[in-house]
Amino acid sequence: MPLSRFLPVFRTTILSMLPFMDCRFPPLRQWLWAILWSTLFTALFVALSNTDKCFVLIHALSGRMAICAMVWVWLYFFFLLSNRTRLILLTGSALSVFLLLPHIDRFPAMAAESKALGELRSLGETVETYRKENPQQGYPAALPKRPSDQVTELYKIEYQTFHAKSAGPADSFLLQFTPVHCECGTIRSFAVAEDGKVHFAIWQRAAPATKADRTLE
Repeated sequence: MPLSRFLPVFRTTILSMLPFMDCRFPPLRQWLWAILWSTLFTALFVALSNTDKCFVLIHALSGRMAICAMVWVWLYFFFLLSNRTRLILLTGSALSVFLLLPHIDRFPAMAAESKALGELRSLGETVETYRKENPQQGYPAALPKRPSDQVTELYKIEYQTFHAKSAGPADSFLLQFTPVHCECGTIRSFAVAEDGKVHFAIWQRAAPATKADRTLE
């Protein structure tokens, strides 16, 4: 069901509640208390989040910092506003969570998979460039550059080269990204070969993706 269908209802609800908002400017003391309480609760959120292995693995440091900043801002306004305005904030937040709930679990995993795919393609292009620049050697014996720390924590990286003739150059390769933390939502393994096509497999058969698997469009 498209989210756009809910937007008129959400807009009407917020507008109908605006007359009940308390528009008085909060005193300085209330601003300071809001800073204190939002900081304390954000620190608690950070401590609890760091105990979640998947949260740490899936979200890069910049992503975790952005999430913590949004939590702090939300809490700051919650503690700063009056009770009536808090009700509006809670209603809008609850409605947003309700609309996005079916997709929330996959958002971080999809972002992690997208990052892994980008690096897989980039590495495939790098080894192809190496082969063109070194035709007598062919594909490099090892990857010219290392994947990012986030990708190496989520995926097992395997790179192999093959020789049609034992004394000849390496004329084919296979680079595989296999998830090692499927419980975190990264359930697809990927592979790229000398043809440049990316192959994938759902991580249920306990084997990496190969050139025989389906290709991504």
